Amino acid sequence: MLETYVVNLLNASHYYREGKKEIDIVLKDGELLPIEVKEHVGEEDLRKFSNLVKHINAKRGTIVSLNQEMKRPEVEVIPIYLVEKKLCILS
Repeated sequence: MLETYVVNLLNASHYYREGKKEIDIVLKDGELLPIEVKEHVGEEDLRKFSNLVKHINAKRGTIVSLNQEMKRPEVEVIPIYLVEKKLCILS
């Protein structure tokens, strides 16, 4: 349900899938912004998503979680309540 909410909120129409590699949403605003939606984000999720961000040659990516917030060099994790503030301007 969380993923559907974010897709609808962003009016997203692009995603990425290649074999077992998948990104829930890809926004295009001059450059690619991959977005993954996960209820809870662990270190393994950050590592895998960071690798996918590099794989598609994006500079950064965002993971939307239920209530977590953190920042790494290539990946920012934001809680669902910040999606409108941080991402709607890009969609």
